[in-house]
This record gives sequence, structure tokens and C-alpha cells, in this order.
Amino acid sequence: MLRRGMSIVIVLLAVLAISVPVWATVVGPHTVFDDFNKVEVKDPSNTSNDPYWWIIENGDQGQYYATCGDASCVTAQRDHGTTFARLQLRPDATPGNFTASEISEVRTGYSYGQGRWLPTLGHPVIATARVRFSPSYHTDGSGGAVGSAGFWLYNSYIDFPNQTIQPIKSLGFGWGEQGTSGGELEGLRTMVLQDSMPVYNNPIGPAVDMSDWMTWQMIWRVTIGGKQEVLFLINDRPAGHVVLQDPLPALSITFWNDNQFATFLNGSLSVEYHNPAANQNFDVDMVEVHQP
Repeated sequence: MLRRGMSIVIVLLAVLAISVPVWATVVGPHTVFDDFNKVEVKDPSNTSNDPYWWIIENGDQGQYYATCGDASCVTAQRDHGTTFARLQLRPDATPGNFTASEISEVRTGYSYGQGRWLPTLGHPVIATARVRFSPSYHTDGSGGAVGSAGFWLYNSYIDFPNQTIQPIKSLGFGWGEQGTSGGELEGLRTMVLQDSMPVYNNPIGPAVDMSDWMTWQMIWRVTIGGKQEVLFLINDRPAGHVVLQDPLPALSITFWNDNQFATFLNGSLSVEYHNPAANQNFDVDMVEVHQP
């Protein structure tokens, strides 16, 4: 009888383990993982790693920390059993300002150059995310979505204390509205920026359906010759490779969805802020960064 009772308890515990959701944000000395079962807003005075991510909105009132702004949101969602963070832009009743939703490792605007990840020989940085987009995002930048979105390791180049934008240093996946930067940064692509200039810029072909879940991965490593190189993969298939002539510094993770449209005006680069005609989403199911 005792053995049977113990068996029933074991079965019940197993059922509970399956049915009760585990909210997993795992932060270790060489690993970060999140499946975005929940989204928590971090207070600017919080210097701990709990919660880990900075949830940032930009809108008519500038930058602030909330799940939703006047025309943007970062929320936890569930679809057919899959939980994810949704970075959303909405039609703005007062268009013309910078609008963005963001999930970042560091506090954008106050953390320039405070990167966490830097590869060394034999210890690459491997960053992976499972993502999808609204049907209005097409690989060539068409479809009706506006602005830009992506998954980067970057140097948090916005510098509020010095009231400037520092030169961008980044690597990762990005999407740009059709015509962005004269077409140079439109559509889905893998890229590396050094001092705000694309030293690697590789468009992804139409074989990718952006509304389906897909896995993005970047492997940033140091070669035996001492050079940094980056390998990009989509769904475990090669999506780019570059050996860098100049090394990148330590960088941090960011996801963003914004309404910026870069254009050339009188020979100079300028930025317009486009208003979406309908809600547009960039969904992140999971992210993992580790350095073995």
C-alpha cells in the first residue's frame, strides 16, 4: 500500500512539473538565457540582474521604462503553447517622433561602451534567438512595415550624458524598410558596423518566410591568426561570414523595433520617422548567449 501511495505521489509530481510553467531567465558568468514567459520592467535605480533585461519605450515623451508607450509595446504573449516577447509598433496619433520598443542587456543611453561579451581564442561568443515578424515584413523591405528591427551585439552607442551619438560598433541581424539608406540597408540582412560604417552587409534572399519562426545565430570568434571573424546562420544554414580587419570591442545584446528611416538629403544622411499604417510585430521566443 505504501509503495502504491508513493507511486501516485511521483505521478502527481510529474504532472505538476509538466503543467506548471517555469519562468526562466538564467544568468551565469558565461551564459544568459530567456524564454520570455514574462516581461518585467526594470527601474533605472536597479543595479542588480533581477530583472535582467531593460524594457525600453521611446515615444512623444522621449525614452522611458514601461511595457507600453504611446505607440509602442513590449509584452509577454502566448500563441499555441509558445510564449514570447512581442516588440510592437502601433499607428501613432501624433506622428513625427522617434518611436521604438526595445529589449536590451544594458540601459541604452547611459551605458555606452559597457559591453559584456568579447571573444578570445578558443572562447567564441555564440548568440542565438528564435524570432518571427508580422506578415507586413518581407525580406526585401516591402510589405508595408516601416522603420527597422533586429538582433544585435552592439556598443550601446547612444550617449545621453554627453548628449551625442557615438560611432556604432555592432554585428548581427537587421531589417530595414524598403529604400532605407538609399536601398543599402533595406530588407533582411546580416551586417557588421565599424564606426557607423557597414564593413559587412549581406542581404538574405527571399527563401526566408519572415512570418514563420526562424532561428538566428551569430558566432563571433578569434582565429588562430588573431583576427576576429563572425559566422551568421539562419535555421542552421549559413547566412554570412566575415573576417574583420579591425577588432570590435566588448558588446551587449539588443532587440529593437522602431520607425526610423534613413535617407540621403542634399548629400547628407538624415533620418525620417515613418508612421505604421497598422500594428507591426517583432516576436522573440527565446535568446541564448554563451561563451564556452
